[in-house]
Formats: sequence, C-alpha cells, structure tokens
Amino acid sequence: MKLCFDRVDSGIDLGLGRIQRVMRQAENPQNRFYSVLVGGTNGKGSTATILADLLLLAGKKVGLYRSPHVMDVVERVRVGWDYISQNRLVALSSAIERLADLSDVELTPFEQFTATAFLAFAGEKVDWVVAEVGMGGRLDATNVLDASLSVITGIASDHGQWLGGTIGEIAYEKGGIIKEGSHLVLGRMDPQALEVILSLAADRKAAVHRYGKEFSSIVTGISLHGVEFSYLSDSCPNGCH
Repeated sequence: MKLCFDRVDSGIDLGLGRIQRVMRQAENPQNRFYSVLVGGTNGKGSTATILADLLLLAGKKVGLYRSPHVMDVVERVRVGWDYISQNRLVALSSAIERLADLSDVELTPFEQFTATAFLAFAGEKVDWVVAEVGMGGRLDATNVLDASLSVITGIASDHGQWLGGTIGEIAYEKGGIIKEGSHLVLGRMDPQALEVILSLAADRKAAVHRYGKEFSSIVTGISLHGVEFSYLSDSCPNGCH
C-alpha cells in the first residue's frame, strides 16, 4: 500500500458520518488530546503552523495536521518539530482501512488521511493538536475534533460549488467549526461574513476574540528570504526561524 493523497480535493464527498463511524471503531483517538481547528479562506496553513510552534515553545507536545503538502505527503503530519515517517503513516492508514471495512464504510482519501493523522497523534500521546481545515468546516473531516479553540482567518469566495454561492453561505459552512462553549479567534472579515459568524458564535455561547477589537498586533523589523526563509523580528532578538 502507498499513500496517495496528492490532491486534497480528490474524491470530495463532504459529510461527517463516515469518519465518525470509523473513529468510533478506533475508540475515538481524536478525543485523547486538546485541539485547535484553523479554518478560513486564506492563511490557514501558516496560522496553524505558528500556533503549533507557539505551543511547542510553551513546552507542550504538539501534533500539527495540514493540507495540502508541498513536496511530500509526510509534510501533512508533524509531531513536535518532526514529520511522522511514511512507513508509519502507511501502517496506520492500513489500520484505518481495516476499521473502515469493519464499519462498512468507504472513506474518501482526505477522510482516510485525516483519520490516520488523528490515530498517529493519539499513539504519540500529544497534549495538543492544531489541525488545518480542508474545505469549508461544518462537513470537513477535521470537524470530528471537539476543538477548544477555533480560528477563522478570513472568509472570501472559494469552492462555491461545495460551500455556496454567497459570502453568507460560505461563512455558515466555515463557521461550522465553532464548538459549544469554546473560544473563537477571528481575523479581518467581510461584514456579511462576520454577521453570520457572530450569530453562530452567539448560538453556541463561544467567546469571540476579533482582530482589531479584542486583540491587535504590532509587527516591526521583518525580513523574509526566499522559499526556505527565516523570519526576523525585533520581538525575537536571536531570530525566529
């Protein structure tokens, strides 16, 4: 068996029923750690990576799940600062495939890889997982996580054939990652999208933290270099790499 998840949109069939059944067969590994879900239209991957790095610097054992990858599929699953090996991912993916057969379920490639990642994180006994949402949010496979914190970086028109034709409809789908009684961090957002998101947050009694209102940022002294780059800031005297 090999890992063949070269396209994040391969075999799209949005819905949580299939992965929930397989996760139950696996004794719900996604519930064995705290989690953060990062959704939105742009900036999800970089935001997820920064959050995972901050948790690592705070002394936590952290799993990071991203998609799609750039060069190699193993880039999608990281524990600490290291990627999980392809051999390990293949073994865990085979286990998920067997559990899917027992559940009489055929997972999409993205669902299978998401389930594989969560099984890997549970096996590594991580404290936290930061997961980048694949598409939308409400029906995305990552939404099986009961996230303590949800982040929505911003909302624009994307994947209209799957998420809806208006900003409001897209915001509703992306806002599906907001959990009851959780915390929600929001980036800059279209007013129509913000109205939908704030309504969802109120319904779920989530504490909202908006960029430019509840928090803000000051960035100075930035220097970026190439594809493999160093991020240098006055807030990091020795450089943040």
